[in-house]
Amino acid sequence: MNKKSNPFTSLYTFDENGQLKYQKGAFEKLSKISGRDNTGKPNKTPKQQYDAIVKMNPKFKEFMKYDSSGNKIEYKNGKPKDDAAYQAAIQAFWDKIEADKQEMQSLHDSIEDAKVKQEELDTKRNELLQEMKDNQMSVEDKVLKAIED
Repeated sequence: MNKKSNPFTSLYTFDENGQLKYQKGAFEKLSKISGRDNTGKPNKTPKQQYDAIVKMNPKFKEFMKYDSSGNKIEYKNGKPKDDAAYQAAIQAFWDKIEADKQEMQSLHDSIEDAKVKQEELDTKRNELLQEMKDNQMSVEDKVLKAIED
């Protein structure tokens, strides 16, 4: 999935240390949607959470059509049919975010590893080039000495 078709990329970015972090404001919005009060009771019902997530980005709705096991969530009139369906849709959303974050982190780590490997190869190449130059100079010196002798 490319960046343009993946609405989750609007939620996080990489910091200067290469760690995946929520975009400024995104974490706060998500916290308000999924938060709980002092007693541990959710601030919003599953339906309210669903509506808030879809309001945040209508493309998120596409990721709430199937539950975390891949089973189709039952919809009625374009929305989950009952509280259980809303709850499954919400859980699928959070699971998708987590999976997407892990994939993004893995891709970023692969890029960073490739950069390190490239630097190592550049260093080795430079060492070999210097060794070749040194060997060429040594051979030229020996040839010159042989001619002089």
